[in-house]
Amino acid sequence: MTWTTDRLPIALHPQPGEALDSWITAYARRLHTRGPELLRHMGVTRVPTALVTQLTTADPDIIAQRSGISAELLHGMTLDPHVSPARSCPRMPGR
Repeated sequence: MTWTTDRLPIALHPQPGEALDSWITAYARRLHTRGPELLRHMGVTRVPTALVTQLTTADPDIIAQRSGISAELLHGMTLDPHVSPARSCPRMPGR
């Protein structure tokens, strides 16, 4: 199967409350491929599990362009909106 690089041939909308890695896996399965290969085709080099917590600056725009899913919705599918700032502070050395 040949796909263009700007938009995938099939759109798969995430289920309400679905996590990003679950959606990537389902989307890849729908396209008869695997999550890492789908992301690589989209131009994202991180593995699906790395996207669970937070998207980098470029990732949501790339995935949004290729999939048709808004970057805002993609951000909401990560754990980032649910983590308090206190939990994201690094541990102090020696503790």
